[in-house]
Amino acid sequence: MTIGYARRLETNWVTRGMVVTVAMATMLTWAVPAAHAAPPDVEARIEFVIGSQVDHNYKPEVPWDAAYADAVLRVELGAFDDVTPPGTWSVETWFAGMAPNELASGSIGALGAEIGLTVPIEATDYEDDFGGGTFAVTHYEVEAANGAGATTTVNVTAPIVVVQEDGKNARFDALEPGTSVTTNGRWRMSNWNGWLDGQTAWTTKKGSRMWFTATVSEGQVIAIVMPLAKNRGEARIKLDGVNQGRVDTYVPGKIQRRTIVWQTPPLSAGSHTIEVINVATPGHPRIDIDAFMIAG
Repeated sequence: MTIGYARRLETNWVTRGMVVTVAMATMLTWAVPAAHAAPPDVEARIEFVIGSQVDHNYKPEVPWDAAYADAVLRVELGAFDDVTPPGTWSVETWFAGMAPNELASGSIGALGAEIGLTVPIEATDYEDDFGGGTFAVTHYEVEAANGAGATTTVNVTAPIVVVQEDGKNARFDALEPGTSVTTNGRWRMSNWNGWLDGQTAWTTKKGSRMWFTATVSEGQVIAIVMPLAKNRGEARIKLDGVNQGRVDTYVPGKIQRRTIVWQTPPLSAGSHTIEVINVATPGHPRIDIDAFMIAG
């Protein structure tokens, strides 16, 4: 940024009996250090990948399940004034007990930028000797700088919370604080190693409902995990009492286990409730609910 100051100077000269006025205009300029310019605004959040399958290592002898999911780290970088030299952005992956590594980087300018990066998120018990700690991803760090190097840094939590259909945290096999699961209608349990934590809740009765309530932080999202199969049908979804449409868990081929079928938009801080209602599709009325997952 440059600021200028203008001044008109007049000088009178007397020569040969005449008065001559000489006018001179001066312009003084100086640069405001670029570091005074505000850095880019940064918004970042984690979203699940709809249609992707949650991987896990469930074994009956293991006290809790480890789950791994694909997600998208969405980053919105605001525009800024100082574009010489170009502004920059970078995303680092941080691990428990290990040094971070750069996931991606690039440049931004006066128009800002929107970035979507596919990243892994997990609830895991994997431990090893690398760096003396667990090899789990703890968070992603997003940094954006203007041309003068003034920076904004935002951290996005990576671990997911997996809450089973019975309200228990799959990791600790205990009720997850700040959440609850309630049902209405006829629900039964299916036990199989292919489900998250080894079980799902299922129903064929029209109008059977399951409510999942969770207290979340600003920007977090909640996803529903359900299996898809040729004998499964549709479910209606509500968020805080507002209809969100339907999800169809029917597929003509082989079963697709542990599938992320729907997620909320980024939520405001506080308590939110998801309601899943069985439509009881004619010919294949069954729906299963495997888990709810919280990320961000």
